[in-house]
Amino acid sequence: SATDRVRMDVCSALARGFALVDMIRAAYFATKFTKHALAAGDPHRIVRALAFEVVLVGTIDRSTDRIDETLVALERAAQLARSPHNEGLVLMSRGFVAHVRGRWRESTEALDAALAIFESRCVGVAWEISTSRLIGAESIAYLGRLGALRDRVESQIEAADRRGDLYTSTASKTFPQLTLSSLAADRPHELRDEVTSALAEWGDAERDYQHYAATASLVQADLYEGRAADAWARMAPAFEALEASLFLRVHLLSVSASAVSYTHLRAHETRHDL
Repeated sequence: SATDRVRMDVCSALARGFALVDMIRAAYFATKFTKHALAAGDPHRIVRALAFEVVLVGTIDRSTDRIDETLVALERAAQLARSPHNEGLVLMSRGFVAHVRGRWRESTEALDAALAIFESRCVGVAWEISTSRLIGAESIAYLGRLGALRDRVESQIEAADRRGDLYTSTASKTFPQLTLSSLAADRPHELRDEVTSALAEWGDAERDYQHYAATASLVQADLYEGRAADAWARMAPAFEALEASLFLRVHLLSVSASAVSYTHLRAHETRHDL
């Protein structure tokens, strides 16, 4: 019914909106979306719901079996509901799974293929394009291709600012894997300026991923400049806020935050020993 479609689309929109902002809320609405899509038997919405499930299971869960099972279910559903959008969602999901498993080259290839479909054969896919670009850029960072990363981040920011896309612009200026491009160019002050201006535009909510990411980026700048004590002083309260926000229940974020915290602790201890 029309009411069911509205309910599904509201849940879908909220899951997309929270996906890289508040993963806990995103998981809630994505689960609701999946439940309603399956109950309605809507083939295209089922594909969209399963694509969300792949991302959320990969982000939150530790089970590789669940990720694989959900990806297989998505691929089968997309075969029954063929469209360029669904084809792109399958590629985007494969790219994300490769990303969380550390297969960075495979991730960039799948996400670039998804982008080609979204940009040339689909409409109304701003979230899919932004998310594919952001995850793809992170995979490039992990590959150590810092020159290519800087080119991609700069073009993402320019395009996002031109179309008024605060979501992509803020992510590109704050996510710690992406801000490495400024440090690689020996521009820590530029990193600080961009992070500060991005948060000023983003808003005051302190318990979202953007604020954690901004803190992690500023800590990287502290460490780059040899200010280990400042880095530790900045990170300690941020970690407490993460615990209060329940974000550490998100496996991918918990691993990332623990790695960042350990790096800062070691830098602080090394500085103290010297």
